[in-house]
Amino acid sequence: MPIEARLRPLIKLYGAMRGGANEIPYVEQRRTAEAMARRGRWLMMPKGPKMAREKDILVPVDGGQIRVRLYYPNAIGPHPRRRVVRRLAL
Repeated sequence: MPIEARLRPLIKLYGAMRGGANEIPYVEQRRTAEAMARRGRWLMMPKGPKMAREKDILVPVDGGQIRVRLYYPNAIGPHPRRRVVRRLAL
């Protein structure tokens, strides 16, 4: 079975790792995998739709506040009730 074209660059990145997986310390494998995920994420997760606007708000939590970003879609609904919350640096 042929390899899907969009996966070839990711496989090439993985193949560029120095040594075999058994020869590389686990901490370094993890760091390399994280770097590969950052560089290759567009292969697996295409960019989502453009949002009409984004709004940052502060939400009270135990011990203080966290900043939460709200995303407002550009398209007319109905929209799914899914929520994605990312903690942002204060």
